[in-house]
Amino acid sequence: MSATYRAVTSLLLVGWLLFYTILAWYIGGFISEEAKLLPLLYYPIAGLAWIPGAVWLLKKRHKDDNN
Repeated sequence: MSATYRAVTSLLLVGWLLFYTILAWYIGGFISEEAKLLPLLYYPIAGLAWIPGAVWLLKKRHKDDNN
């Protein structure tokens, strides 16, 4: 795997994380402070929901490298 390929993969991953963070932040802004259960559900789910996208990206890039 070349250094360029790793750099592109890294930039794609950082881009995904930046996009996801902004999206989760935007959605989290709509959660009312008076709500008791919603924040307890939203924040752990939002905190872990970026992982499948990152795993998919890394698997896709690794699969492309093997061909």
